[in-house]
Amino acid sequence: MPRRARGRQIGLLAQLRTDAFSYAPLEATVGPAELMLLTIYFVPAIIGFARHHRQKWPIMVIDLFLGWTLIGWVVALAMSVSATTARSVNP
Repeated sequence: MPRRARGRQIGLLAQLRTDAFSYAPLEATVGPAELMLLTIYFVPAIIGFARHHRQKWPIMVIDLFLGWTLIGWVVALAMSVSATTARSVNP
């Protein structure tokens, strides 16, 4: 192979290699909109932990795995705003 053609081939390969690493179509940045949506998604868990609810971990699990369904999110929210301690009944 002539020297000139070989140099051009290496130059194209080097350019392809640098272009592949310099182009990032999916950046892993979190913007304000994503942060707000994530906060809204975890509102039931945040309320449960802030109120020191006795069932804060089940609220977190329900919110994490079923929060994407509206029903799961509402159930977790209802649990988080319910009474934090059991009422004692006087006989």
